[in-house]
Parts: sequence; C-alpha cells; structure tokens
Amino acid sequence: MTIWVVGHLVEVNSNLKASGFIHNNGPQRAARKNVSDLPKDLFASGVGDQALENSAVLKKMVAKGGRLHDINGEKRIQLGNDWFRPYENREGYDENFLGTRLEMPQLDPSVADQASKRIDDPNKSELEYTHFSIVQNKERKMPFFTAVNIDGAQVKDVERSGKWLFDPRIPREDQLGNEAYKQNDIDRGHMVRRRDSTWGSNAEQGSTDTFVYTNAALQHKDLNQDEWLDLEDRILNKADATDSKMTVFTGPVFRDDDPSFDNGGKMAEPTKIPQEFWKVVAWNDPEKGLQSEAFVMSQRADLAGKGNPDEELVNEADFNMYRVPISQLEEMTKLKFPGLSKTNDCQSCSLMDPSKCVSEQIPTLATA
Repeated sequence: MTIWVVGHLVEVNSNLKASGFIHNNGPQRAARKNVSDLPKDLFASGVGDQALENSAVLKKMVAKGGRLHDINGEKRIQLGNDWFRPYENREGYDENFLGTRLEMPQLDPSVADQASKRIDDPNKSELEYTHFSIVQNKERKMPFFTAVNIDGAQVKDVERSGKWLFDPRIPREDQLGNEAYKQNDIDRGHMVRRRDSTWGSNAEQGSTDTFVYTNAALQHKDLNQDEWLDLEDRILNKADATDSKMTVFTGPVFRDDDPSFDNGGKMAEPTKIPQEFWKVVAWNDPEKGLQSEAFVMSQRADLAGKGNPDEELVNEADFNMYRVPISQLEEMTKLKFPGLSKTNDCQSCSLMDPSKCVSEQIPTLATA
C-alpha cells in the first residue's frame, strides 16, 4: 500500500512538472501549491465530454491520447509532455478596425505552401486570438506575420502571468517549444506585444493569448530587450497618449541564408534563426486617410556577439535609420500589404510628428 501511494504521488508530480507548475523539488512542493492550481481532468466530471462534442480539434487530440484539464479556471489540453490552450470563440484581427478596410498581409505564391493549415479547417491558415491573428510558417516554425488591433482609449494594465503553451489548431511539429529557448541568449520574442492586446473587456484574455508559441520568434535578448522594446514602447505609448486606434503587423524576415539553429543539439530538428525582424504600424489620419510606417531591425551583430546592448532609442530621429519603404519590405518578406503601398511615401507623415515628411530619411536598406 505504501509503495502504491508513493508511486501515485510520483505520477501526479510528473504531470505537474510537464505542466510547468513544479520543478525537481519533490512531492512536498506539490503539497504546498494551492489545490486550485493543480490540473483537474475534466473528463472525470463530464465537462470534457461536452467540450469534445463541440470541438473538432479536441476530438483529434483525444484520439491521440490527449486529456482536457482545468488549471486554476483555465482549460488546457495535455498530450504527452506538451500542453495546449484551446482558443475558443476568438474573433482575431478586425480588418475594419481603423474605420477603413485594411487586410492582413498576403503571402506571395512562392511561399504560400509553407503556411500551416488548421486541423479543424485544412483550407484555412489564420489563427484567431483576442484582438490579433497569426499565420504560421510551418517550415521555420515561427509566424510569417502577426496582425493586432490596438485601441489606445481602452488599454488596461494587466499583470504579466501567462505561461507559454502550444496552439492545438495546427500540428505541434509546426511550432517551436521550450527546446529552442532554454539555456541560451535567445528570447521568446513576442511578435504581438503582450500589452498591445490588453484592452477592452477581455484585456486579461488578450494578455494570456499572447503566450502561445505561434506568437514567439527566435529573438536575441539584446535586440528583444533593447531596440525592439523601444520601438514597441514608441507605438503603444503614442496610442495610449492620444487614445488612438492602430494596427500593427510584425514578423521575422526569413532568408535562405539564415544560420542553422538547433540550440546545441537540444532540438530534435534544426531550424534557421532569423537575422532581421520587421514591424508595420498603420493608423487612419482624419485628413490624409490611411497612413503607415515600416521598420526593420537586425540581430546579426547580436548573434555574432558584437551587438551594443546598451543602445537606447529615445528621440524620434533615432528610429529613422530603421525605416524602410513598404515596397522594399514586400521584397524582403515575400509578403504583400494590401492598401499600404502608397501610405508611407512622400505624402506620408510620421506617427510621432504628423507635420513632417520622413521619406527623405528612409534608407535603401536597413542593416543596423
């Protein structure tokens, strides 16, 4: 009997360790956790069976041995050692959010077949979340792009408390997990910034939804926590200060010559690490209509150990070296930005200073 009890506790701890709630501290750590934090198998209560009837994704995961749990009020799916968050009733990116239609970026036909297809709808690639959507690159296991709506008038401060999980709507093998990010200088770079989607009545859900591996990219910590963060702050602070609505598209630049990456052998299959990242911000000017800015930032120097982690972008002029024309960005990314091709040329204005034309400052290539 004693052996059975100990074995039972070890089994429970194994599940908790896989969920990320405890580490190698033994069963006494589990005993100290609040019981509401422990996984509850929803099939035992019948709730799981009801959810199963309404979800084609969950049906397929259960057929593979998956289980639906409740952890502190949040549904999660466990399949082996991987944990997934079911994204039910998410509306995703709103193309009419700015008061004029702005479609999501479109993949060039040469890369369209690299987009992950949804398990519940094989003809669809868009993954909807709270206030944002993502299209995933199944070969690079990172997003082709993310598209988020920001409402500066409704932004809320939400505690950062999300746990990184997988999206069950596309295959697990199309997503990088912690194996790519542990014990190195590579951050899980939020492509949709967590605070960008923390607005409105479902601000907390908007925050949690950003902690999904489809929203992460291999971003060196010195870029993610410095220049990239400065750019993110610039955009959100402007939206917040002016109660403005903005749309932001973000993603890595995928190149054939990107260096191979397997995190020192910790990954079963290697991928390639991006050397640049891009961001487009769009807004609807009352007089000039749809306007946009596009930026590209490089992590080549950071990956080579030659970056400047103390660099700060404070003044508006500091961002000029990262500006690129939409047309050039389209060539770099093999994406099309419908409706934006003429919004950041000589007639366009700067987000921070609408009185200035910034086209003279757009470089021919952002290599910084």
